Amino acid sequence: MRLYDRMLILLALAVFLGTSSAAPAPPEMLIRNSTHECMAFMAGDECTDCEIPPGWTSLGYMSRDCPEGFTEVARNYSCSPFKIPRCCSQGHSGGMGDCKTLLIDKLTMRCAFEKANCTTPGGWEKSDPSNGGAQCPENYRWADSACESPLAPGGCSAAAFIIGAVLCMLIVSNTRFNT
Repeated sequence: MRLYDRMLILLALAVFLGTSSAAPAPPEMLIRNSTHECMAFMAGDECTDCEIPPGWTSLGYMSRDCPEGFTEVARNYSCSPFKIPRCCSQGHSGGMGDCKTLLIDKLTMRCAFEKANCTTPGGWEKSDPSNGGAQCPENYRWADSACESPLAPGGCSAAAFIIGAVLCMLIVSNTRFNT
């Protein structure tokens, strides 16, 4: 059984058994004229994008057969995952997204991606892919950011609170003496 046929059977089984509802790109046959080789190629799905390797040409979607005189081979090719919430959420359809910077706040049941130049307040933990934590749990919400904001509740430091209280006391005491 050819590699292309095996890939089609696996794809059909996944769809019929309900283990995936992703919309993968249709399979295509690639050829390399310089070596007279051909290979089955899947271009990705809603969470990954795979690139045709240099030197290879597509025969188009749903092309099934290796041209006469070509040898079917299996070669690795590069796929890039997308860094979007849907692709890093448990129960999503499609391949695994780029979830390396996933943060999870178990107290507020939120997820977000880590950002550069951002102070992350307490409660947010870096996801641990080795412990099955590379995805946001199903019942969690996605936050726009995990960055600390001085305007958000709990975002002010103790020093800012103390300065505000002292200013308030000065204003109140100053009004008492002026009346």
